[in-house]
Amino acid sequence: MYLLGVYFSKYYDWCYAFSGRNRRWVGAGLLFSWFLVFCVMASFLPGWMSVLILLAMSPFQGLFMLAFHRVWEKQDQVESGRRNQLWKTKKLLGRFEKLARSKGR
Repeated sequence: MYLLGVYFSKYYDWCYAFSGRNRRWVGAGLLFSWFLVFCVMASFLPGWMSVLILLAMSPFQGLFMLAFHRVWEKQDQVESGRRNQLWKTKKLLGRFEKLARSKGR
């Protein structure tokens, strides 16, 4: 059981690094392709094999989706913070500009 946890943690670390290195559409495409592969396999294989494949693929897809979500949620928060700071700076500069115009008259 310990070894399984080690493998899952290494896989999660790889997924986290992969999601951070690549663009958002690459990770979303990978998740969608896994879904398509499962649908194709499920349509051609007997039901019991489809269930086994689903049980084998689900933990890895779930870990990838978790890492993908965490990376992009963090990057979205950083980008939102940058936008908010830029908006505040523009607003402050606008106030100083109005103040300079009113004192110059």
